[in-house]
Amino acid sequence: MAERYTRIFSLDSLRYTEGAPLLITAGSLLLDSYSGDLLCQLKLRSLSEQPVKAATVSICMLDIAGEPLPPEKRHQYLDLKLQRGEDFGRDTAIILPRRDARAFDVILSEVIFADNSRWLCRDDAEWRHIPPPRTLEDAYGDEQLAEQFRIRYGSDCRDMPYVGGGLWFCTCGAVNAEGENSCWSCRRVGSALLHVDEDSLRQEAAGRRKQEGVRREQDKAENKKQRRKLLLAAGIILPLLILALGLLKTIPPYLQQKRAYENAAALLAMGRYEQAAQAFSELGVYRDSVEQAEKNVPYQRALVILDRAEADDPSALGMIGHTRADLSEDLTAAMLLYQAALEDFQALDGYKDSAACIARCEAGLEQQQQALLQRDYEAAKQLLEQKEYSQARQAFLELGDYSDSADMADEAIYRKAYALYQFILNYDVRHFYADLSFSPDRGSTFILPKEAALAQGSQCVTDLRDACGGDLSDIQLADAPDQNGSSLSESVISLFRQLNGYGDSQTCIDGILDATDYTKEFYVLCETGDIFGAYDWLTAYDGDFADREQWLSLLELYKPFCAGWKLHGGDTTAIPLTVGRSQPCGDFSTRVLLSKDRAILRISANDGEDYFLDLYAEPGETRFADYPDDNTMYLLVITNAGRLSYMKYDGSGTLRTSCEYKRAE
Repeated sequence: MAERYTRIFSLDSLRYTEGAPLLITAGSLLLDSYSGDLLCQLKLRSLSEQPVKAATVSICMLDIAGEPLPPEKRHQYLDLKLQRGEDFGRDTAIILPRRDARAFDVILSEVIFADNSRWLCRDDAEWRHIPPPRTLEDAYGDEQLAEQFRIRYGSDCRDMPYVGGGLWFCTCGAVNAEGENSCWSCRRVGSALLHVDEDSLRQEAAGRRKQEGVRREQDKAENKKQRRKLLLAAGIILPLLILALGLLKTIPPYLQQKRAYENAAALLAMGRYEQAAQAFSELGVYRDSVEQAEKNVPYQRALVILDRAEADDPSALGMIGHTRADLSEDLTAAMLLYQAALEDFQALDGYKDSAACIARCEAGLEQQQQALLQRDYEAAKQLLEQKEYSQARQAFLELGDYSDSADMADEAIYRKAYALYQFILNYDVRHFYADLSFSPDRGSTFILPKEAALAQGSQCVTDLRDACGGDLSDIQLADAPDQNGSSLSESVISLFRQLNGYGDSQTCIDGILDATDYTKEFYVLCETGDIFGAYDWLTAYDGDFADREQWLSLLELYKPFCAGWKLHGGDTTAIPLTVGRSQPCGDFSTRVLLSKDRAILRISANDGEDYFLDLYAEPGETRFADYPDDNTMYLLVITNAGRLSYMKYDGSGTLRTSCEYKRAE
């Protein structure tokens, strides 16, 4: 292989665009010396929680100057069974169509998942060049720092963690989306890894090297002691041995205590708190050994736990008897560490700055609680944006008085009510009934008579379901319930009333009442003078209608007043002069504009003159009159002969002029 293929180009960075399910981690351009073909080999890694079964890449060949060479090469990887974190493509050689290419660039075009869903690369996607991870040794330039990093965070730590291009790279080698708090592979918390205090790491490394030096010196002394024992045993320095034995009896005990005290202090510096406390305890009242055992050792241990809590470092869980398995969505490593440190500082009864450390612990716990509340708040907002109204409302209620959660719980009701309000505006819902629910466990029930639903069109049921968003909804095409059932409009109005004026709830209530007033058409016909049309409408209307018979009687009464008329006799100028015209009026038409409060008879000239005359009456009266001033009255009646008689009287009641018209054929 080495003799046949020559590598002429390699990608110098990773390739990724935001949201892509795969990461391009490597690529090489090889020259086949046997065939002269150019081969491209790629390595890709899955970032997707969903299994991947196929992927397509687009390769842009470049000439020696870096200019693109057409055509673009597309290659599809098939029959994959990729899980998250798995690599593929390294063993696949893609033959390029041009032999004069000397470099290439590559993007991911399409990914097909195991459930046949697809991810397609947008045309405007920005493909970022991300530098590959560096080892800890390369990043720090110091093997001791790299080793200390592993001591702190785990022996499997390999790479320097960093953020780039919408991803963050864990020390274990796994790649995570920038929004993921914990590594999907090793569960380490990203914020702890990405914000390591290098100075503290150096201090720890220096302390470790110092202790290792102490141990080496101790080992050398022990070895020297063993050699001396051998010499003594052989009798080489027997006189000296006798002398030494004599001298040993005279060595003061305080030297032995001093050495033991120094060893206990060394154990404390190495973080071996239990052993240090035991060593200090065994020294009794020597120097401050009691204080060290009972106060300082617990204090130093609590300080370390507090520092790890503030760094959100789960590797310290072992210090307090916990593991990562104890963590949950509502219990973070930092919370466990803060709580343990808090209890330790409280037990110290004000030793050193314990009071200040207690305040730090309490502030840290509060910050963690607030962070969890903010996380849950954002999740509730996301549910609301996804139109999961009931679940969003429940989530906001569980947040209590955090931020504006109470208002947002009302917002969830409002948005669902508003969506149903829009549905009501678009459809005739007079026969639709509903039992609306905001319980996440019990959905809403809608009952639509089949004929009424079909009359609204096939889109009606779809729009109703869309109005409910992600909430459970049961839409039944069945007979309407009995009189005790609630109509859809009443149910939605009830939702708005629950909100006690939130937003424009009252405006929406008024809008529903107006939209579901199906008698408006009748009153419009009456008020515009279409008495015959109004009579036909009311006769055909099968819904509830107040004072139906009275209205039918009124309409029947005024039908004769709605007609065309021709002059039969009298003063042809009587009607025109009423409105200040002098031309004779040979024919005209009349209609009655009827409302609940009054009836207006409108006379309209038919001879091209642009005028009309209105006379008035109480509803049910057939004498229409007008009183323009104290000296004049106009009166219009229909006589028993079926003729329309128009008269003008002066202030004394004297008839001044009149005319009579007969109905036009």
